[in-house]
Amino acid sequence: MPRRNNRRRAQNALEEDNSPLTPYLINFDELDAYNENRLYESQHQELRRSTTIDWNDADLFGDDDAAFVDIESLNSFSVVRTDCNKFFDPQYKFIVLNAPKGSGKTTMCRMLEFKINHKGGSSESAIWLRDPDISPKPTQPIMLSDWIHRWCNHISYAILCMLVEQIEGLITDSDLIDILDVKRSTGESSKGLLRQFTDNFKLPFLNNKSLPDKFKYSYQDILVRVDKRLQKKAWIFIDEVDQGFSHEEQLVFKNAAALIACRQLASKFNNVVIRSTIRPNVLTVLQSNVDSVANVADSIVPLDWNALQLRSVVAKRVESYLSKTNNYFVKTFKSTDENENWLLSQILKTEDPNMGLGSGKRPIHITLAILGKNRPRWVLNLLKESAKIAKFNNESLITPAELFGSLKQYGHDRIKNIAAEFRSICDNIQLIVAKLSLSDRSVFRHRELIAFIEKNILTSGDPIAITGGSRDASAIEIAELLYLIGVIDAGYLAGESSVIGRESLKKMHMDFYDQPVLMSALSISKQEIEKFIWEIHPAFRYALGLERKKWNKGRNHNR
Repeated sequence: MPRRNNRRRAQNALEEDNSPLTPYLINFDELDAYNENRLYESQHQELRRSTTIDWNDADLFGDDDAAFVDIESLNSFSVVRTDCNKFFDPQYKFIVLNAPKGSGKTTMCRMLEFKINHKGGSSESAIWLRDPDISPKPTQPIMLSDWIHRWCNHISYAILCMLVEQIEGLITDSDLIDILDVKRSTGESSKGLLRQFTDNFKLPFLNNKSLPDKFKYSYQDILVRVDKRLQKKAWIFIDEVDQGFSHEEQLVFKNAAALIACRQLASKFNNVVIRSTIRPNVLTVLQSNVDSVANVADSIVPLDWNALQLRSVVAKRVESYLSKTNNYFVKTFKSTDENENWLLSQILKTEDPNMGLGSGKRPIHITLAILGKNRPRWVLNLLKESAKIAKFNNESLITPAELFGSLKQYGHDRIKNIAAEFRSICDNIQLIVAKLSLSDRSVFRHRELIAFIEKNILTSGDPIAITGGSRDASAIEIAELLYLIGVIDAGYLAGESSVIGRESLKKMHMDFYDQPVLMSALSISKQEIEKFIWEIHPAFRYALGLERKKWNKGRNHNR
């Protein structure tokens, strides 16, 4: 089908469709792939009969948390984002993956660690550690500089442990004596002879007690010496340090110091490669409270997912399940698009136009990306909830009834997720989101959103405090918060008469990660801000009991 015709059809869809979700349907590369693969629909139908899906099988969609999945299983059903070039390239000695919870940060770390350690004739070694394995645990409040010092020693010690275990003969007796001396100097006890200490030199290491101001060597000093003898790259993955983060000073110091210490260490070694992870909301708090965190900016790499990449995530899970259950599966298609579309058709009624969230031309993977807020974990959670209903309804495929029937429970779970994820910013998120259920619409002009917040949220009780803002938040600050956490998204009005932007197909539907300053009155004039609409995201509408209202496109709309 010619590309020009696809664009014309997409524009027609925008003009004919009254759904507020229409602005999502403007990725022509995805639309072209979708239309081409519809030519294979009859083949999809025929092959579907050769597979059997057990909705109760935990192997179908896998575990929610990659930290607790055995590495062989994780390797079998996970997609590695090889487009994150800096993350995989050892010439970048320190890189931090920056993404919300459920975006695959831990999966990326564990998969790369597995690949490094299982590569035949590998010239590299790696270790993956989570917060409980490596974080300093002081018994009393300490200064930022002390946190940095402790992090440097903990990370250096962890790398030394890995090198003892994985590279025979690299650590000399002189190194071991100095390590033992540091352990004694820091108040750690170690019984037995030096050889017994060597044999038992394994993770997790003992928790350090209070560090003295000075001693002969530090673990960092010893590692600098060992690094000069290294003939291979030593990777360390430091993951989930920001778990349980709040705005409390010691937690801010702990997380900021981890980034600063990693950067300092990376600059001192030739053969040590450090990778870490952080959530965007945590990074924002650190940057606003600790000036030196700004020096880490060039090491931050975002981990974003588009609809086609999320299609790959789901397809990989289905492919792994079919392989494990000995289902008939042969890749007979000409392209990745065809294979992945067929795999999705084994669990979803992909040809049903009602799967398009108001647009019969919207491919199913775009629907999943919208409802899952472009987070792999959220997409898989949505499919798990849909599978429960499919099992109850005795359906062999997830149809619109199952997909949309799951959104109420799915939305409730997502509200709990974001309340926990952003608790460091505001303790009242769950209450604020719940108040949106008082609305009679899901789409607002800017002034209408502000008026609704003033009437229904700010008058409901005690003042609402937002970290980094006011202890008595204004309507604008509440709107900014809802935008930040993804409960509302933004759409651009290209012309006063239309909410769906038929005058221009270039105006995208935006969330905070597209335009982080969009709500700021300092960055956008009053005249400009009135060209935006604000839409309660469909992932939350069903949980809030909101009906999708058709936008009033007439000139007599209340202004």
